[in-house]
Amino acid sequence: MGKFKKFHLTIRWNGRVTNSDIGIDYEDGESIMLKIDPRFNFQELCDLCAERVCTSGQTRLGKITYRYPDMSAGGVVFQEVVINDDDAIMMMLQFLSDNQVRLAEVYVETEAVGKTHSPCLSNAVNTPR
Repeated sequence: MGKFKKFHLTIRWNGRVTNSDIGIDYEDGESIMLKIDPRFNFQELCDLCAERVCTSGQTRLGKITYRYPDMSAGGVVFQEVVINDDDAIMMMLQFLSDNQVRLAEVYVETEAVGKTHSPCLSNAVNTPR
């Protein structure tokens, strides 16, 4: 897939997702940038996010969204896509490769342990560290 050996992934959490003139935006919160392999899959994303974001044992992963630039309207407007399976990961990585973009940005929502959660994220490791 594509020319790149690695992509960069910025994971954001504990902030908020807003809608502005540039489309979807991530404000405040924390972030970390990691290198990922182009063969990256959904479970690996869940594990990475759980390890980095859910460190207290009191929260678990909720929804993960990807922010991508849509350049079809004459300018750049950021759109949001829910990442909930390997197909969504493949589409994200294919977009990056096709457009020669090396940075993906995702936002991770967390929820209190014990609440109903996204079934696709239930396999992520969420143990206290």
